[in-house]
Amino acid sequence: MAVLSALSKTDRGKEAERYVNIELKKRGFDFDAQTITGLVEKAYQAYKVSGGDNHAPLVTPAPTEEVVSDEGNDQDD
Repeated sequence: MAVLSALSKTDRGKEAERYVNIELKKRGFDFDAQTITGLVEKAYQAYKVSGGDNHAPLVTPAPTEEVVSDEGNDQDD
């Protein structure tokens, strides 16, 4: 759910909690909302540690060198 950048952080969390709850119930588990929230948060923290956090804005570094194309240059012909 963390990669659903169209959703706010709060909405991603709620959607993850809803999904986890549905999947656990399919398998016969019935946890309270606080437990599910904790499970989702723990999974998200593990995701962040693994480098998967997408909350930081993507930064493209400025080029350090000018790139010059040789296309269309007939000097070597």
